[in-house]
Amino acid sequence: MSIFVSKRKNGQFREGHTSIIARSGKVSCPVSITERLLVLLASPKESRSPVLRRVVRTKNGAYFHKSLGISYSTIRDEFKKCVSPFVNDPSDYCLHSLKSGDASNDDRHAGRKNPCTKRRSHAELTGVLKPSRAEMLEVSK
Repeated sequence: MSIFVSKRKNGQFREGHTSIIARSGKVSCPVSITERLLVLLASPKESRSPVLRRVVRTKNGAYFHKSLGISYSTIRDEFKKCVSPFVNDPSDYCLHSLKSGDASNDDRHAGRKNPCTKRRSHAELTGVLKPSRAEMLEVSK
């Protein structure tokens, strides 16, 4: 699955970014979860509505809002609820540390080479790489 983000906060070249995610076949596979979510949304493929939509709760149940996206704070709260059974203190974790590359810091300290580390470094122009599609799929497995 490839996800193209046309604008991002730290996009130096203003050319957008494409993330490629491989199908793992596991229950937690992000590709199959996304496919199930898209079926639930029942929107045409050319729809401009957000994929992650606000959930509206009523007396008769719940449904996805047609045009409003989900807020960062709602995602953060749901993330903490989901991670709490697996960690001692869920307040130690937040979405920002996940997207900032804390996982790659562990690799550097352990002496392992992480192929994502240099690709995530947007501070230096020399650190920006253009990996091949095969390399991107290997990283996501």
